[in-house]
Amino acid sequence: FLERISNFILQTCPAEPPSWSTPLWPKGQQMTKQKQFMLEKQWKEYSQRFGLKTSLEILVGLSKEHEGTQLVLGNFQHGNLSLVQVCHWLESTSDLSSGRISLQGLGLLAETLLDLLADAPTVVSRKIKNIRKKTRERKKEIAMERRSKAIMGMSKFGPLAGSSFAVSKPPTSAPGESSSSVRGTAASLLAPVFGFFRDPSTNAAGTEAAESSQPSSKRRKKSPAPKKEAAKPAWMEEMENMEDETGLTCAVCQEGTKNQPTNVLGLYAYIKKVILSSPTGNRLCIDGTNLLMSLSSLDELPATVQGTHAGLEWYPNGRAAGEQLSRVPPKRTRESSYVTTVSAGNAIHINCHAKARQADRNHPKAPKSEWEGASLRNSRVNCNVILPLVSSRSSQAPLCSVEQALTDHQTAIANLIGVRPKTNLWTVLHDVRFLLLRMSYGEALNADCGGGSLASNSQLIFYQLSMASMFENEAQVDSPTSSLHARALSSGFLAACEIASAEDYQSSGASTLVRDIADSSVMAALTCILFHNTKDDNGASDSSSCDAPHPKRRWLIGKELFLRGLLNCAGCRHASGIHDSGCISGRTAGSKRSRSTAFVDWEMVDDAEGASAAAERPSRAGTRKFSNNNSSRATIDDFANALRPFVVYYAIMDQLSADFSPSLDDQAIEEAANRLVEVIEECQRSKGIHELLEKAHVTLSHSDILKELQRGMVAA
Repeated sequence: FLERISNFILQTCPAEPPSWSTPLWPKGQQMTKQKQFMLEKQWKEYSQRFGLKTSLEILVGLSKEHEGTQLVLGNFQHGNLSLVQVCHWLESTSDLSSGRISLQGLGLLAETLLDLLADAPTVVSRKIKNIRKKTRERKKEIAMERRSKAIMGMSKFGPLAGSSFAVSKPPTSAPGESSSSVRGTAASLLAPVFGFFRDPSTNAAGTEAAESSQPSSKRRKKSPAPKKEAAKPAWMEEMENMEDETGLTCAVCQEGTKNQPTNVLGLYAYIKKVILSSPTGNRLCIDGTNLLMSLSSLDELPATVQGTHAGLEWYPNGRAAGEQLSRVPPKRTRESSYVTTVSAGNAIHINCHAKARQADRNHPKAPKSEWEGASLRNSRVNCNVILPLVSSRSSQAPLCSVEQALTDHQTAIANLIGVRPKTNLWTVLHDVRFLLLRMSYGEALNADCGGGSLASNSQLIFYQLSMASMFENEAQVDSPTSSLHARALSSGFLAACEIASAEDYQSSGASTLVRDIADSSVMAALTCILFHNTKDDNGASDSSSCDAPHPKRRWLIGKELFLRGLLNCAGCRHASGIHDSGCISGRTAGSKRSRSTAFVDWEMVDDAEGASAAAERPSRAGTRKFSNNNSSRATIDDFANALRPFVVYYAIMDQLSADFSPSLDDQAIEEAANRLVEVIEECQRSKGIHELLEKAHVTLSHSDILKELQRGMVAA
């Protein structure tokens, strides 16, 4: 079957690459117009073949996570053509508008197929990497040739066109002085040639020629004048002083923060409204408000917690924040409305976007709307907002430009959800929370806008966290309660985990406390990394922080408690019938278990017994009985699909803690995002819950995992 489909793809395929794709042709190979016309005709007929796109889609589906299929397709040969070579031609070729040739999405399918074949650890992977490397090197050669031609043109028509040299007529000389006269005349004529880059006012060559034409008796001995370096043109000095961009660059002017530090840079992004139903969408539960207020209502700490780090450091901070929140009247807003943002990673200056928008609107033949033109600059990925890349790092951009960019972004969010957010800090935090949950559930990030990879959205996480750090600094002045709430959430969460697991903790609200822990676990882990990743958790240096993750940071000290809280959250969501991040829309929203193909398929286990037991909602005494009796029957495999997303989330948080710092530059963010992508993809390739727990470095025993999961199910 694979050979039949591969033969169908290679049939009638031209034996040479498209004529308009220069990087696919070797250097120096000449092409006549007749041959160019013939190749264009052949490729046009080939791209219009019926069933070609369907055949590539079939191969893409069959080659996913199947090494045998990848090996067959990677070594398939039909005559002088190989399937890998033809797919590389297609992925490296764009449409030809002058010849009315449209590939109709064949290039993207061919690229996807080669990416899947390159994942296999075989000879095929090396073959694909070598063939792509050869094309990249050829592209670099072509770019260097064009650059050299541009520089030659600038030298030819730049400063040299304005250079003027006065060539004086040589004086008449005696017959005996003819040779010296000739030398003087030659020197004066050649002076402009050798003095291209010299100052015309000081023509040293002309002076020496005039002196050499005089008799030796009349010449005076002069000390040699110091040689002056040739003056460089202004444009050359400017080019030499320009630094190479190492981070994001504008899609229009191709410059970034080094060469344009005064212009605000932003990311083309797509924001979508998310509405969560109660009680899962209650903002007071998600952001930990209920948890902190529960701590403030405790009469006293359990004796086993008093005197510990949780009782001396974490609990006072959480209680103080809870008391502050209890004095604030509840907000009467649409608590269930949120936004989630994805991006394809394409940056643009705010002023460049404004100029391009004006040009698109005033185009004489094909006027376009603002975001229709922006999608073309965003690699044909839909976008509806520009996310300003602002942080607490020093910037030379004017404050008014930064404020205007942030205002435009917040206006777009307000128009989308129907109400203006009162704090930018929590808007960004909820946005990052949704993006992390979508990655943890393995959902397709490009489902809404048609683009955006895992790598580009991993970089978006770091940029949004840096923005949230800057918003928190502003909130310390504008909204101290919000700032204290965000900073103290992880402290209150860790203290609540210690209190809930204490053996001498007896309270009628124990189940409510566990539910508050489960609801706020995702946000608490996020705020822990955002605000306490570069500081010692002992609180000795609260004001001074380093630029790298601290070896005694809070995440490393309390990561097991965060894991237990995430397992409680997994149990609550499983008992409530929640099987996705809440961001899925359209036809997939109604399915019970709608998740992306990013995860390797696991065997679906019928865990109705555990869910029905959790639905009984027993008391706290019944909780112990439920755990002890059911743990002997249920295994971790019975709840594999419920545990999976939150084990992945724990692995993501662990990697973020190892890399995140608010002072990361663009290059460091790209490297950190690549490491994060590797962790997520490793988790997604796990073939079972046991392998996933090993890759995520989960140290809890299976019995402890089941205990925390079932405690969350009971509290739901």
